[in-house]
Amino acid sequence: MPTKLKRLSIYLEPEVKDVIETMATDEQRSLANMISVLITEALTNRGITPTKKGKS
Repeated sequence: MPTKLKRLSIYLEPEVKDVIETMATDEQRSLANMISVLITEALTNRGITPTKKGKS
């Protein structure tokens, strides 16, 4: 199924990946979804609200 979401490749220390995998498992999420949630939370904590293009 096509998606409009953008792909991002990152490198993580093994220990960081292990922690995020554990969090994902605990929340019944995929690793990719857990990382997306963490990024969104980090942006929110910094007072940044991403806006979708074409929305006003």
